[in-house]
Amino acid sequence: MVKRLVELLHTIGTDWDMPVEEVGSDRDHLHLFCKSYPDIPPSRVVKLFKGISARELLREFPHLRCKTGAGLWGVGYYLSTVGHGTYEGAVRAYVRNQGKPDQSFYTQLKLKI
Repeated sequence: MVKRLVELLHTIGTDWDMPVEEVGSDRDHLHLFCKSYPDIPPSRVVKLFKGISARELLREFPHLRCKTGAGLWGVGYYLSTVGHGTYEGAVRAYVRNQGKPDQSFYTQLKLKI
């Protein structure tokens, strides 16, 4: 199922010209590093990834459907942007190393400062 989610995220990114470059997860949340054009509202980026992936995963894995009728993903999200060079490497590493021990975001940032 995780493999399928990663495939879906890459497909969505390709289809909408927002290439996914890193995917990471830790217990109950997902981190995604992708590119997007500055004229696309960040909320639209999140809506596309969450909406399309939820629809496809629930279609392919119906047992994921919550008995309360709630959607697959939570209603909230956090989104941040980075420019080329400005902590980009640290953010990529943070996403890539989600769920792995001793991979503190702050430790990685210290390496960039």
